[in-house]
Amino acid sequence: MGGYSASGSASENQVSINGGSIEGTILAGGAYEDVGGASQNIVSVSGGTVSGKILAGIGYGSQTKKVENNKVEISGGVLQNDITAGSATASTVEVKVTGNQVSITGGTFIGKQNDDSTAILKIVGATALSTNNNTELSGNSITITGGTFSVGKEEGALDTEPEKKIGIYAAEGKVKVSGNSVTVQKAEDKESLSISVTEIMAGKSIGESGDVSGNILTIGEKTTVSGTLYGGYANNGALVQNNEVKVNGTVNGSVYGGYSQNASAGTNTVAVTNGTVNGSI
Repeated sequence: MGGYSASGSASENQVSINGGSIEGTILAGGAYEDVGGASQNIVSVSGGTVSGKILAGIGYGSQTKKVENNKVEISGGVLQNDITAGSATASTVEVKVTGNQVSITGGTFIGKQNDDSTAILKIVGATALSTNNNTELSGNSITITGGTFSVGKEEGALDTEPEKKIGIYAAEGKVKVSGNSVTVQKAEDKESLSISVTEIMAGKSIGESGDVSGNILTIGEKTTVSGTLYGGYANNGALVQNNEVKVNGTVNGSVYGGYSQNASAGTNTVAVTNGTVNGSI
């Protein structure tokens, strides 16, 4: 751990992985029971193999009020487990969960693969499991300009062998999810970018309430993404509205501006500009 406090805030801590093998959890800054929470903590990975989870900043306690501006930067290495920039796990008060970022310019990401059909390697800008209805996940982001993503089944695999899965979520939580973004865009010094994942969601609600709105997923020019894309998504009774997917490159898979399992989905948008979608919209 870069820094951990059992009774105070955790801020401006940093962990850098340049090589070697890490099997346990990597945590830059953790605050257990403090209103100051976790902010401006950074995990950077440029090499090595990481099989444990990565967390930049996390607020554990019921009184955590702030989890903001934490960052995970990945430019190399092999990543085999969940990656989260900012997390508020158990707060009963209103929490500010904003400005948390994941930046991926390189590295190899190995999807989770086991008999549990729900198993998926998650790359998350921010998550909040707060029980306070005023908590909001907003302004969190994921930017991908490089990297290799290993999903699906390898050539020659048995039919009974489970697929490798990777999911990318700018924000995921049981609260309001608004104004978060995912951008997949080739680097300026590269001719193109192609990645394969299971799904990408700019905003995702997993609780019984908490509307999903104003989240944006962008696929840039000369960029190909294989997988299912969602601007906003709710697997509960949350309203999904005003979310958007912008496609300027190529998508091999279905695209949803907004998707709700058990409530209304309205005024969501899929905008294809000089792009191609090889799937349903």
